[in-house]
Amino acid sequence: MTGNTRSSDYPTTTGAYDESYNDGYIDVFVSKFDSTLSSLSSSTFIGGGDDDRAYSITIDGSDVYITGVTKSYNYPITDGAYDESYNGSGDVFYLKV
Repeated sequence: MTGNTRSSDYPTTTGAYDESYNDGYIDVFVSKFDSTLSSLSSSTFIGGGDDDRAYSITIDGSDVYITGVTKSYNYPITDGAYDESYNGSGDVFYLKV
């Protein structure tokens, strides 16, 4: 599942991509539960220093794709991404987890 949080103590799992809240207004979270929905298998924050919001999640086999909007100048970007620059308030992101 994905969503948005303002909580610095949203649960993350050891070894997650980002185990800590990024001090922005809102961070994206991505969490996976076991098949009984009783135990958190993995969970991470994703975001930068401002408002980051997830709006859609799609699962294709073992790949998870998330789309959203960021207002963070320092939103994490991988080398070789389609657009590696911050273009101002409300940049769209598409990520594969």
